[in-house]
Amino acid sequence: MTSSILPLYKQIEKTILRAKDCYLYDSTGKQYIDFESGDWAANLGHSNERITDVIKNKVKY
Repeated sequence: MTSSILPLYKQIEKTILRAKDCYLYDSTGKQYIDFESGDWAANLGHSNERITDVIKNKVKY
Protein backbone atom coordinates (compact mmCIF):
# COMPACT_ATOMS: atom_id res chain seq x y z
CA MET A 1 0.00 0.00 0.00
CA THR A 2 1.45 3.36 -0.92
CA SER A 3 2.00 6.04 1.67
CA SER A 4 -0.53 8.29 -0.09
CA ILE A 5 -3.30 5.72 0.50
CA LEU A 6 -2.22 4.54 3.94
CA PRO A 7 -3.74 7.49 5.91
CA LEU A 8 -7.19 6.55 4.57
CA TYR A 9 -7.18 3.28 6.50
CA LYS A 10 -7.49 3.06 10.24
CA GLN A 11 -5.17 0.47 11.72
CA ILE A 12 -6.94 -1.94 14.03
CA GLU A 13 -5.00 -3.13 17.06
CA LYS A 14 -6.54 -6.59 17.27
CA THR A 15 -5.12 -10.08 17.34
CA ILE A 16 -6.92 -12.38 14.92
CA LEU A 17 -6.98 -15.89 16.36
CA ARG A 18 -9.00 -17.81 13.81
CA ALA A 19 -10.92 -17.59 10.57
CA LYS A 20 -13.91 -19.47 9.18
CA ASP A 21 -15.65 -18.93 5.86
CA CYS A 22 -15.52 -15.16 5.22
CA TYR A 23 -15.08 -14.21 8.89
CA LEU A 24 -12.15 -13.44 11.18
CA TYR A 25 -12.34 -13.73 14.99
CA ASP A 26 -10.25 -11.75 17.47
CA SER A 27 -9.06 -12.66 20.95
CA THR A 28 -12.33 -11.41 22.49
CA GLY A 29 -14.44 -13.55 20.13
CA LYS A 30 -15.63 -10.58 18.09
CA GLN A 31 -16.45 -11.46 14.49
CA TYR A 32 -15.23 -9.41 11.50
CA ILE A 33 -15.96 -9.80 7.80
CA ASP A 34 -12.69 -10.44 5.96
CA PHE A 35 -12.48 -7.72 3.32
CA GLU A 36 -8.84 -8.51 2.53
CA SER A 37 -9.89 -10.54 -0.54
CA GLY A 38 -6.90 -12.84 -0.55
CA ASP A 39 -6.86 -15.21 -3.51
CA TRP A 40 -7.79 -18.33 -1.55
CA ALA A 41 -10.14 -16.87 1.04
CA ALA A 42 -12.11 -14.78 -1.45
CA ASN A 43 -12.87 -17.80 -3.61
CA LEU A 44 -13.01 -20.65 -1.10
CA GLY A 45 -13.43 -19.16 2.35
CA HIS A 46 -11.26 -19.73 5.41
CA SER A 47 -11.05 -23.26 6.83
CA ASN A 48 -13.12 -24.82 4.07
CA GLU A 49 -13.60 -28.37 5.40
CA ARG A 50 -13.76 -30.05 1.99
CA ILE A 51 -10.48 -28.51 0.92
CA THR A 52 -8.85 -29.18 4.29
CA ASP A 53 -9.81 -32.86 4.04
CA VAL A 54 -8.38 -33.18 0.52
CA ILE A 55 -5.10 -31.58 1.60
CA LYS A 56 -4.88 -33.80 4.70
CA ASN A 57 -5.44 -36.92 2.60
CA LYS A 58 -2.81 -35.88 0.06
CA VAL A 59 -0.25 -35.13 2.77
CA LYS A 60 -0.84 -38.50 4.46
CA TYR A 61 0.32 -40.53 1.47
